[in-house]
Amino acid sequence: MSRGIDDLGSVQLHLLGCLALGWLVVYLCLWKGVKSLGKVVYVTATLPYVLLTVLLIRGVTLDGAVDGIKHYIYPDLSKLLKGQCFYSLGPAWGGVITMASFNKFNHNAFRDTMIVCFADGFTGFFGGLVVFSVLGFLAKETGVSIDDLPFSGASLAFIAYPEALSRLPLPNLWAVLFFITLILVSVYTTFGTFETVINAIVDYDFRRLHRYRIHITSLLTVLIIVGSIPLCTSGGYYIFMLTDWYIATFNIVFVALLETIIISWIYGANRFSEDIEMMTGNRPPLLVRVVWSLVIPIFISILTDLLIKGY
Repeated sequence: MSRGIDDLGSVQLHLLGCLALGWLVVYLCLWKGVKSLGKVVYVTATLPYVLLTVLLIRGVTLDGAVDGIKHYIYPDLSKLLKGQCFYSLGPAWGGVITMASFNKFNHNAFRDTMIVCFADGFTGFFGGLVVFSVLGFLAKETGVSIDDLPFSGASLAFIAYPEALSRLPLPNLWAVLFFITLILVSVYTTFGTFETVINAIVDYDFRRLHRYRIHITSLLTVLIIVGSIPLCTSGGYYIFMLTDWYIATFNIVFVALLETIIISWIYGANRFSEDIEMMTGNRPPLLVRVVWSLVIPIFISILTDLLIKGY
């Protein structure tokens, strides 16, 4: 790393190569659109659970793992103010709406919504068990409490966890499994956002542009790689953290608030309910409309205020 964001330094070629390779994988998975993506998802959405399970089984057998898991599951209600579930669900990014738009007109979207919410909560909890079982081991090894471990954000994935794995028997095996999991999750996460951008362009004039989908995908991939070159410099980590902490955080919450207001108050919750009834045959109950119109806007407003005060 350089001394600061004002000193980007030189481009790190190994990072640039990994960046290009990562986007090449994304491109190959999306170049034919949802048809190719649907097949890839069977691997990217299920294999991480298998790998996480393997890592969890190994993690819970380590000395100190119990302390790490206790630290993880012991309730700290202040953590609820961080809004992590909001971000992991992916609202306001457009990916959820884009993928849902490929369903049949009468598809049961309410069922999918419930499945996604519960799956997100389970995955977050399950992944936390994997991480904290190993962090408990690392804390025991170093004689430092988990709260005092100098790791957070990206350093947790790229420094703390690999450091703990390096202390295990067969460290290369566990490191490979861990980073394969990380790569699959990263690529899978990128699918939704990138597909949203592609479809936003194609849907602008579908009759003319859909035949050029491959060309549009190729051009966007190249532009993103070129635009991401500053992240591959010695000072790229500062740009990454600046984006992660300040740009994406506030924008997404604000866009989610606007979406809720537009649907519930401008378009109208009752009118939206009629659309859902026309599609699925069932009208959302009054409680759901109250949640759309009042509970969610208030919750997001409080979350925005807490984020501003926290930063």
